[in-house]
Amino acid sequence: MLVARGRVFLKIVLTTLGIIAGSILFCSFVYDTGYDSYSYHLNIVANMVHGWNPFFEDPPDNSLWARHYAKGMEMMQAVVFGFTRNIQSVRCVNFILACAAASVAWYTLKRVFRRIPYTWRWCIVCLILANPVVLSQLTTAYNDYALWLEIVILAASFLLMYYDDLDTTAYIWMFFIFSIGITTKFTHFFYLGILCIFFAVWCILTRQYYIVKAASSFISVSLVLGIVIMANNPYLTNFFDYGNPFYPLLGGYVDIMSQNTPEMYIDGGRITNFAKSLLSVGNEEWGSLTGGFSLNDFVQTYSYDARVNGFGILMAPALIASFVLMLLNKASKQWWIVYIFCLLMAFCFDQAWWARYVPFIWALIIIPILYYANSCFWEYEVKRKLSAKRIIASLVVVIVMSNALMAIAISLTARASYTSYLNYIATAQKASGKKIRVANFNSSFRETFDDLHINYENYPSDSLLKSPDKLYTICNFIKSPVIAELPPEDFPALYDAPKGIWRKVCDFSKRRYHPVIPSESKMDYLSDKPL
Repeated sequence: MLVARGRVFLKIVLTTLGIIAGSILFCSFVYDTGYDSYSYHLNIVANMVHGWNPFFEDPPDNSLWARHYAKGMEMMQAVVFGFTRNIQSVRCVNFILACAAASVAWYTLKRVFRRIPYTWRWCIVCLILANPVVLSQLTTAYNDYALWLEIVILAASFLLMYYDDLDTTAYIWMFFIFSIGITTKFTHFFYLGILCIFFAVWCILTRQYYIVKAASSFISVSLVLGIVIMANNPYLTNFFDYGNPFYPLLGGYVDIMSQNTPEMYIDGGRITNFAKSLLSVGNEEWGSLTGGFSLNDFVQTYSYDARVNGFGILMAPALIASFVLMLLNKASKQWWIVYIFCLLMAFCFDQAWWARYVPFIWALIIIPILYYANSCFWEYEVKRKLSAKRIIASLVVVIVMSNALMAIAISLTARASYTSYLNYIATAQKASGKKIRVANFNSSFRETFDDLHINYENYPSDSLLKSPDKLYTICNFIKSPVIAELPPEDFPALYDAPKGIWRKVCDFSKRRYHPVIPSESKMDYLSDKPL
């Protein structure tokens, strides 16, 4: 028995180390392309490793978001950066959290829903991870994806508690995931809090008072540790300095939503815009119905921060098929309550069109499949009957996984294209032996160029703009894009017409610098106003 346990422990340790090492290696060699990643997420990580203390000091770059946003994810990433000294590798935290959510989901399904066949258990775990918001942001330093994974782990904790109120594992999971959630982003704090309230009410109505008392104790401790210690900045500092723990989103002058709302949503209501988002494609309003969208519209749908149909063009068919399955299941009242709760949670925010803020919608696909898999044991294992329910359930899996494969393919292609671009710049610079003239570099780009051993020198942007025909965009910030002077004699491939499939995908010539005049609202949104 002891030998068996030792082998299991060794297997767990080796698997964990393999996931960590593998994700670090992958992220080190596939570069981030996210706007917010280089705007402030990676900057926060680099600045913390280089000595910035966010609890007592203003951010070196005077970033509004670095000063006032929660930094739990960045703190974990800073630990990785301090060890690897590679700024790109810090995104391994994303993969570790995703693997943790998958493991927790698997364990919960095996423990609570014992009748679910092995194959369907795998299907459900894959469906959980197939959320396009997760898949498209996994290789970036964005943290919106984490909300869905936090919800999965917290919901799994509640299921285990309800199944066995003495299972300490569930309480430990809940404690850690709640601590992580409230220190990651304001919206995570809100959503996880609502989920806790829903579960507490459920337990009270079913007279599971012990669970409420025990869970409340663990959540209270996590709140104290999370807010007072781990997230003293921003919650307490925002409250004492600006009168609101959620400043500047509340009690401040910043209106993120209005400035990020696509024109197609301006005159629409909450429900109309939600439907419009699911049935539009990129810039093509109602594109899924009309079929008039372009390839570029299709690709935009699977971007890391899509504002239109961010769950992918197959989300609407998946939701319809899942709802049909829910009806065919003849699910009990309890399951319908959970289903309707998840649907209503999508409309807590007026911006129900923005996929990253409505993670509960993805649960509307999981719940019918979970109910079916838990009730299909006799049909699946004994009769082998090809019923309508089985056909619809299989169809949902095929639709969702097809959607996921498109999200993965588009995401990885974008990252690989950018990686090829930066690697070429590094190779050509070393071959020429000349320093690259750059402008508007921030901490994260300095670290990226240092990782690539690119020899560069900072210049004022006005100086570089005197030779615009030689300028290339490294990252297209709205206010001050990161640019580099890359002359044709040293970087000929940047000026050649694309040849071959991969060259057409990379298309270096598209990265030529073109001045962008931002709208007044975007300038206000990113301006360094005195606080």
